[in-house]
Amino acid sequence: MKGIEWSDYTAPLDSSWTWKKITHTMQAFKQAYVGNKWLGSDSPYTPQSGYDWMRIKHPLVNWRFICWNSMNVHKNVFIFWAFMHRRLLTKDRMARMGILADLTCDIYASSNEDHEHLFYYCPSSVRCCSLLQQQLHISFNFSELVHWFSVAKLNGLQRRFIGACHVALIYWIWTVRNEARVLSYVRRPEDVVNQIMQDIHTRFLRLNLSVLHVKDLVWLQSLHLT
Repeated sequence: MKGIEWSDYTAPLDSSWTWKKITHTMQAFKQAYVGNKWLGSDSPYTPQSGYDWMRIKHPLVNWRFICWNSMNVHKNVFIFWAFMHRRLLTKDRMARMGILADLTCDIYASSNEDHEHLFYYCPSSVRCCSLLQQQLHISFNFSELVHWFSVAKLNGLQRRFIGACHVALIYWIWTVRNEARVLSYVRRPEDVVNQIMQDIHTRFLRLNLSVLHVKDLVWLQSLHLT
């Protein structure tokens, strides 16, 4: 690099992958400088501003408050994210990929398995959702999950707890489906809901929320958790 400005430097072809990546990144960031000013303003460069400039910005989704919830069990979040993006490998999706021909639902053989059937109409899933909502003292159409959370009058604890339960419900519906497919065994909806409540309650206790309002304690007691 002797005698060459860093901004004009290009890595030789025989350089290591790491060095090439560093210099390529430098060239990319060079575009954001006007003269010696970052983004043409007097604001100094910061790693955060560089990251925001480089990454692709997507609009915020309206279900983010359900997904990125501290009370969610970690293993449930990815399945919920895939569910919201309709990326779970249901039978109809695998058939379109040429992987599978049989579309019959392994839980409810009278219907074919697709996203809507599995999560909204399969009798096992409908029963799980009904029992869970009875346990939580709420009621809404599960297909309107995001809309219900956007209009429901809930405090912070209730919103996080109920949201985590429904994220877990997606995970367990998918688990029941996989067990039925691989093991030919369908877990009872009552057992699914009991497992959900146990998981979320355990997660709640681990968060060590030492200061709770009286209304929160009364609500938790109504769920027979405390």
